[in-house]
Amino acid sequence: MKKFIATIPRQPNGMLHDGVYLAADNKKLESTIETCFPIILVINAFCEAGDDIVVEAIYAENYGDCKLNYERFVSALDNVCKNKGITYKLNTVNIPVDESTNTHLESFSKLIDRIETGDELYADITYGTKPTPIVEMMALSYGVQTKDDVSVECICYGEMDHNLNKLKIYDVTSLFYMDEIVNSLAKMKIHNPSEVIKSLINNEE
Repeated sequence: MKKFIATIPRQPNGMLHDGVYLAADNKKLESTIETCFPIILVINAFCEAGDDIVVEAIYAENYGDCKLNYERFVSALDNVCKNKGITYKLNTVNIPVDESTNTHLESFSKLIDRIETGDELYADITYGTKPTPIVEMMALSYGVQTKDDVSVECICYGEMDHNLNKLKIYDVTSLFYMDEIVNSLAKMKIHNPSEVIKSLINNEE
């Protein structure tokens, strides 16, 4: 099952603006779709007609305008799915409005409960408070390491370049797999792990 994980933004009403994102490093994410939700571009890029997908929305329901942003997200999701000819199920991962360790552990626990054998995982780490992407990455790592046939296909980050006044979308999936490699090298007690990592980075470039 293709599963898409994204955080509903907490920006106040009027602060989120739709626009066309420029694909900074993965042309597959190039699109003329105007949106403020980068995960919509990932769905557009990686789904085909006839696909049945699941979307997990991390959602601080009681925070400011988050409910309005959620409704806006539902509309954008519905539009892209109709245009692509795909069906979807939207789940919410409701989280409290605080930054305590218990809150983040609860978020992690809820996310890993949604990951199942055979899943293809896609994530957007654009929105949320600073610890939120860490929780998402932890959940993705859990899925890959503990479930059978689970893969991370794309992790995106949307940026507003204020110097150029342009929106950009980045594919940062390689950072996830680099972290996995670092963990593996540490367990193997490689003599010169830094050299191995640098060579991998150079090959990636």
